[in-house]
Amino acid sequence: MKKTTTIVSLLFAIMLMTSNVFAGNTDTLQNNFEESEDIYIELSEPILLKARQYVDGLMNAHFDQVFAYSNEGFMLCLYETLYEDSDKYLNEGKVVSSEGEQIPFWDPHQERMLRIDRLVKDGYIMEDELTIEIDRTVIASILYRIYKDKIPFKGSVDYPDTEDIALRWAGEVGLPTFAVNTGLKIKPEDSIKSDKNFSLLYYPNDYLKIITYAYLMFPNPYSGNYVDLEFIKEDVNDIKAKKIKELIMLTRKEVMKPRLGDFRRDVLNNENIGNIVDSYQKTKSYETLKKIYQIIKDSFNLFEYQDNIGYLSYKFSVCK
Repeated sequence: MKKTTTIVSLLFAIMLMTSNVFAGNTDTLQNNFEESEDIYIELSEPILLKARQYVDGLMNAHFDQVFAYSNEGFMLCLYETLYEDSDKYLNEGKVVSSEGEQIPFWDPHQERMLRIDRLVKDGYIMEDELTIEIDRTVIASILYRIYKDKIPFKGSVDYPDTEDIALRWAGEVGLPTFAVNTGLKIKPEDSIKSDKNFSLLYYPNDYLKIITYAYLMFPNPYSGNYVDLEFIKEDVNDIKAKKIKELIMLTRKEVMKPRLGDFRRDVLNNENIGNIVDSYQKTKSYETLKKIYQIIKDSFNLFEYQDNIGYLSYKFSVCK
């Protein structure tokens, strides 16, 4: 019964996610990631599968109960998303005997430390971030440091409670828990949720949501390539899995665009579309409004509430 319920929940979540693919609603994936733990279980598995290899003891259970809620666990997962050679051992394996058979052995503790050391040496992690509590500001700073060359900060979203570039970038690119609408508070002082009472096998924490989003949506900082989506299994429903891939591909393009952060700045005073905006303000032509909507949609990564002609019409009526 539990397995059936999980599959039904997954199908329902995918239906919600994919219903707006061709309407261009690129926040749908991130929004439903917030609501559906099943989606995270499915899409974070490649990260967890590798990270768990270097954990002592009972593998999955030990990783979920200890490392997944620590700086070390966060960094091990991050490591797997960054390095294309992450499956290679970094310490020198030793040959040990087991019932007359010679087998290689790698020290998992040393392997973890070497991975974290590599993150520090490459400038992705600062020394103080190894021990301080990982809050929203730290998460944003680390990911901005890693991806800023591939996805530069555009300054398109206005948040009244922070001037921190990394936090504003996190909201701009749609990181889970950060993607609040422009003009609203991003709340940098809020903690990142991690519930130690549950296994990551069933309840991924916010660390993992954020890392999984970056893993799927952002180009690799070394190669510039995106992760191959063939790992998304089609055993639940082939069509739905295909739609998820299409939505991820679409979102990858959208995160490269600025947000529509200020209507006066981005539309009314936009010199590139000044003529057509003037034409609409004089004629109130619906056909002209549709053309403006398409131009804006092509130019900006719209928040969900902005992605309709009705919103555009309303903003023209209240912004002079």
